Amino acid sequence: ILTGNKPFEKLLINGMILGTDGKRMHKSKGNGVSPDDLLKKYSADAIRLWSALSGAIGKDKPFIYNDIEYAKNFITKLVNSALFVKGAMAESKMPKIEPSKDMELFDIWILNRLNTTIKLVSDSYEAFNFYDAATALINFYWHEFCDYYIENVKHRIYSEDKKMERSRKAATFTLNTVLASTLAMLAPIAPHAAEEVNSMFSAKSITLAQMPEYKERPRQSDYVINGIVYGNELIDIDYELAGAFINNIISEVRKQKSRGKLALNKPITSININVPEEYYKATEAAKSEIGQICKSSSVKVSKHQQYSVEIVV
Repeated sequence: ILTGNKPFEKLLINGMILGTDGKRMHKSKGNGVSPDDLLKKYSADAIRLWSALSGAIGKDKPFIYNDIEYAKNFITKLVNSALFVKGAMAESKMPKIEPSKDMELFDIWILNRLNTTIKLVSDSYEAFNFYDAATALINFYWHEFCDYYIENVKHRIYSEDKKMERSRKAATFTLNTVLASTLAMLAPIAPHAAEEVNSMFSAKSITLAQMPEYKERPRQSDYVINGIVYGNELIDIDYELAGAFINNIISEVRKQKSRGKLALNKPITSININVPEEYYKATEAAKSEIGQICKSSSVKVSKHQQYSVEIVV
């Protein structure tokens, strides 16, 4: 008013917090929750993540203890997965690799998924949409990177076979890339957790890290997997979809083992897979990975309109 200039370029207006009774939280109504009590049990970042995950900006947010538990569990998953990545590093520096020769299908899959997530998170932050940013980031890191990629590459990390050295380095490179990018994207909404995990790998604060940038997806024919060159006939294959498809195959094998009361690490004779033609070469290229992950001596892939997976004990 005094200067005639606007005080802010943008304003962000939050909604109200609703108590467990569904009414706006207010001290006089007795439906408030003490922040001090929450901090002692859950941590500041669990509360921050709950806020980001609890709905769109400007709308009222229902307070639900289960949602804070979910946020707390994600932070625990982040720390535990970072410990695995730390243990996977044979040396302190990022390993040098040749992507076209060393990377396998799951490496390319998760890096493509990371690239897509970077765009979703960046666009959401630009729009002050913390809900979409947090949701995309947590779903990617927890339910794709941790639940699938880490489980799928453990055999490569733990292998003592010298022939697997290049593959192990590619897995380590990918683990580090995903974790570092995730921490940079997570820092605005969970700064303490991101800083703590980052300190396992670097003395430089995560607040000084650059936000990762989205890159246009390279041509599929630029990749070589297990010696198979992907030519122009596969230019339309989407590695994100192919990786998810092969994860489904691995999940089905594990389900069949479980139904047969077999341990997941129990060696089996073979896996017979029928796949639609559009996924045939991607699945064929991943045969070695599928066999090693599922402890199968043989993996047979056939073209068939009807998708099916069968294990032979």
